Amino acid sequence: MPEAARLFHVPALNADKIEQIADKTMDRYYRNNDAKRKGQGTVILWFRNYPRVLDNEVLFQTWSSSEPVLPVYCLNPHHFATTHYFGFPKTGALREQLLIECLDGLKRSLVMRGLDLLIR
Repeated sequence: MPEAARLFHVPALNADKIEQIADKTMDRYYRNNDAKRKGQGTVILWFRNYPRVLDNEVLFQTWSSSEPVLPVYCLNPHHFATTHYFGFPKTGALREQLLIECLDGLKRSLVMRGLDLLIR
């Protein structure tokens, strides 16, 4: 097989390894000289399409710009409605379950780091 056609498999990370990486990421927020918390007022961090802590640059910028941070995720009820013409569900049961699991993981990750996720 030619060198360019070889497949390389990325090793899977277990939950403990992912938490270790997330902890290192949050340590960067605490120890980085550029990340001195210098802002005033509360910053609201609105999680929309990227509900994760790991390698989230917006979370880093939010963390460094203000002392209190309020993470928020808003569920859009229109995503759980049915289509106008045929009445098909816009979001299936598996996607709903995935979203619930992602939000649960995000909330646990933030709580471990002293923040609490507000879900509306």
